[in-house]
Amino acid sequence: MIRPTQKPLDREEQKRVFESLQQQYMKPSSITYSFPIQAYKPEKPLEEQQLQEFRKLLNDRGMKTKIIDEKLEEKKTSTVIKQFYCNHIFSPIRASYMGLPIRYKICSKCGIVK
Repeated sequence: MIRPTQKPLDREEQKRVFESLQQQYMKPSSITYSFPIQAYKPEKPLEEQQLQEFRKLLNDRGMKTKIIDEKLEEKKTSTVIKQFYCNHIFSPIRASYMGLPIRYKICSKCGIVK
């Protein structure tokens, strides 16, 4: 039994077939999205930053900030104590400042920089 075969394409026909296939698979050049591609995930600011912003808000309204100041002092003291008693596990970080390489280490538990 003889199978039907396709006649061989010459150079020009090959180019035309290739271009037509390329046009079929080509994506549209200008795509405009009406929504952002990734969902926006708001990041919660650090506790110290929240307290400082709240203290500023209270100062603007003419209210007392004694409790906020006490909380900030407690936070500072607790971080110092945590860093003092931490069994540091430093992870090396590479960075560059104005083209100069900087090598420093940050503790993965308490965040102290070495």
